[in-house]
Order: sequence, then C-alpha cells, then structure tokens
Amino acid sequence: TPERLGDQSGKIYIISGANSGVGFQAARILLKKNAKVVMLNRSAEKSEAAITELKQEFGAQADVSFIRMEKDLYH
Repeated sequence: TPERLGDQSGKIYIISGANSGVGFQAARILLKKNAKVVMLNRSAEKSEAAITELKQEFGAQADVSFIRMEKDLYH
C-alpha cells in the first residue's frame, strides 16, 4: 500500500499509460515519495496535461517527464 512505501529518492519508475487512470495514480503516489517518474504514452497532449496537473500538485520541482510511444510498439 502507499502508506507502507518508503522514500523513493534516487529511484526511477517507468509507467506506461500514466496520463490517466491507475497509471496516473501510481505516478502520483511515486512522486509523493520523491521518485522520478517517466511516463510512456501515445498522446503528447494528454501527457503534457498530466504533467501539468502533477506539477500543480507537487510543485515545479516534481521530477516527471514522458516519452511518446508509437501505437505499434504496444503490440
């Protein structure tokens, strides 16, 4: 559970589909625990919106970014 997860400073997490739903919530939890989060998503616009929301919640220093993935790479 998130409560049992300790400080994640220095760790990097790569999450696919992190611009909404469960992936977004996982990113939130990990950022709250000081992790770096890299989102793998197909939509640059949705990724940028998710990052904006996360930085509003955790501050401009939140270490979150995204890599745009092509649809064919998911198969």
